[in-house]
Amino acid sequence: MKNDQNQKNIEKLTAWVNKQEAKYLKKIKKENDKKKKLSSISKKQVKGDYVIANTAATVNMGVKDYVKSNSNKKFENIGDMIMFYEGKSGKTGPAVYADWMTKQYYYSIVNGKIKRPDKKVAIGLAIAFGLKAAEMKSFVENFGYSFPNEKRDLVVEYFCLFGDYDTKRIEKGTQQEVDRAKGRQTMSNISALDDLIYTFDKNMDLIGSKKEN
Repeated sequence: MKNDQNQKNIEKLTAWVNKQEAKYLKKIKKENDKKKKLSSISKKQVKGDYVIANTAATVNMGVKDYVKSNSNKKFENIGDMIMFYEGKSGKTGPAVYADWMTKQYYYSIVNGKIKRPDKKVAIGLAIAFGLKAAEMKSFVENFGYSFPNEKRDLVVEYFCLFGDYDTKRIEKGTQQEVDRAKGRQTMSNISALDDLIYTFDKNMDLIGSKKEN
């Protein structure tokens, strides 16, 4: 009975991912068609209407998009953005990186020693901060990656929309108890997402498959 339910869940996930992938490919085609039309326009006109998607442009547009929806808050770098989300989510330090990332690696990102972490790290941090939808998209794009643009990203979106994704704020107890509870919440979400990705496709790159060094 349990196996039958698991199979139904996988079929539902697969159907949703395939549908979203078709939408994404259609969007890409539309954007490529737009690029072709814009190619005949002067660079000055293009600049005001369209941004070419390279790493720097993606990061800058991500910040601009986020600033519009967050009280004109500007981020100088990724570390500044992470500090902002620590405050907003109420999760700091171990409550964010828990057991899926080393302390050294986390603070190397925050301090700017690691300029561009892997995409799976960006997604893991977004999950740790409880982000969804447009806010997650902006967060990941600030690291220099398009989101969503692959099936793993779509599984992440599915998890945030329909999965057992715990984003409740934890306030009760001593500070130590609260921090531990937040750390467990982070690990629970990371593990649940890992399980979903692994179940969907065992060859996919897992977020928490190993600690970053």
